[in-house]
Amino acid sequence: MPTAVIIAGGEGTRLRPLTLTIPKPLVPLLGRPFLDYQLALIKAAGISRAVFNLHFMPDAIRRHYGDGSDWGMRFNYSVETEPMGTAGAVKMGEEFFGGDELVVFNGDVLTDIDLSDVINFHRKRGARVTISLVRVKDPTAYGLVFTDKDGKVERFLEKPSREEATVNTINAGVYILNRDVMDDIPSGTNYTFEKGLYPMLLERGDPMYGYIYSGYWIDIGSPEKYLKACIDLASGSVHSMFPLDEKAPGGIYGHPTAKLDSLAEITGPCYFDKGTTVAGGCKIGPNVFTGRNVCISNNAKINNSIILDGTTIDTGAVITHSLISPHCRIGEHVLLSKGTLLGAYSRVPGV
Repeated sequence: MPTAVIIAGGEGTRLRPLTLTIPKPLVPLLGRPFLDYQLALIKAAGISRAVFNLHFMPDAIRRHYGDGSDWGMRFNYSVETEPMGTAGAVKMGEEFFGGDELVVFNGDVLTDIDLSDVINFHRKRGARVTISLVRVKDPTAYGLVFTDKDGKVERFLEKPSREEATVNTINAGVYILNRDVMDDIPSGTNYTFEKGLYPMLLERGDPMYGYIYSGYWIDIGSPEKYLKACIDLASGSVHSMFPLDEKAPGGIYGHPTAKLDSLAEITGPCYFDKGTTVAGGCKIGPNVFTGRNVCISNNAKINNSIILDGTTIDTGAVITHSLISPHCRIGEHVLLSKGTLLGAYSRVPGV
């Protein structure tokens, strides 16, 4: 049986200040830590063993997931004291691997890819490495992967010019590796898949294939992509293993304990987590997603924003296109305009 390996050691710098107090794998998406969505895909493929590579705030992730018994799985952890690169990070967990393939996830990818299909593709082609690929509109900001008509990787090209970008398939951050590929990764060295292992295997002529995936894929690493992931989950653009409880028609979802005043005007898609309250006279939405125990007071207006656990929004506050970390207090009639990012426990005095 394959072993899943999740590379989850990044500091999430593009999501700061949120990730100063919450490691990126635990950032909430519609009432669940982000990593739950990857684990659900792994479990659906019949994989019962997962190894987490950690670096930033590892204890928080260990405490949350434990030994995996809550998932009916077995979890192990390897912790970097210093960054080892993507391939070096995976190599560190080698003692926990079984004898079959490794299914490797970059820890910031939200997708609904069918891992069983990718594994079957890998085996049928006799590949040593299979790289999942997705098509993007503008490939010039990425590293391109060129394949032949059978999917065999022909070459890599980092951040091409528009003239060089004759394909639009990029690395999607989900890999299938034969177990013996670990022998090609040096121990104790910062070493990457993208610039180290894969070019070396290609030059050597090892069978390496690209699996082109046409379904949902997004990197949640920026505030804009984080909000888009929430919108896509709530609107059904990405298939999720976790059905949402509908609070009202029109894409309004939430925990059964969330209380939405009948005089509040709410436009979906929106999600309100456990214990959240929305008072009368509020105009909420579209695209508002709360954590737990958020209190939104009378006549507040919020759209295109994420408001996380324990935050209080006072009367008449206006918030648009913002990311509010846990336990903040937004005073009366405050205006938070597009691009506002607040760290945990921030206080914005009322007007």
